[in-house]
Amino acid sequence: LEGNWTVSGNETYSDTEIFIEGNVTITGTLILENTTLEIRGVGNSPNTLFVENGAKFIMRNGSLLAGRDGSTFFAEAHEGSVVEINGSYVSGCGMPESILKRSGFYSESDSFTVKGSVISNARIGLIGVDANFIIRDSEITSIMDAGMLLTSGSHADIDGLDLTNCLNEGISMHDSSSAMVNMTFT
Repeated sequence: LEGNWTVSGNETYSDTEIFIEGNVTITGTLILENTTLEIRGVGNSPNTLFVENGAKFIMRNGSLLAGRDGSTFFAEAHEGSVVEINGSYVSGCGMPESILKRSGFYSESDSFTVKGSVISNARIGLIGVDANFIIRDSEITSIMDAGMLLTSGSHADIDGLDLTNCLNEGISMHDSSSAMVNMTFT
């Protein structure tokens, strides 16, 4: 699909591949079941996956979210959104930039769940700004900076997280007085 794609209703895709050359904006519900969603930038400008307030983005059963042909892309989960990554993969999200929203999978969501999944090939794996993460039996790997960055009162409930090849830090907390973390690492 060339151009931007807006998901405003309830859309489910199973056992397929979706290639986008534009931004993806979710205002409704997008469910991927064993589906590849590749986002390709145009020229030197990566495109973005936006999960807006009130929207849901769900990946299950071996789904892949990645940059097309090795390109990078951005992803933002806004306040009031729901993100679920279950038994799936996110690769190539973010760039080595100083802009936080462009460094990894950025979330302001109070409902961001990662279960049995792999986040890889980013500057920062997951970024939380006043966000709530639940992470179970997952891996964050091949990261240029921190596996996770929690700031501005973010909360992470982690049970079974492998942080491998995170070159600077596993988890970085800023404003850590309000970042409550229950962690069990495997």
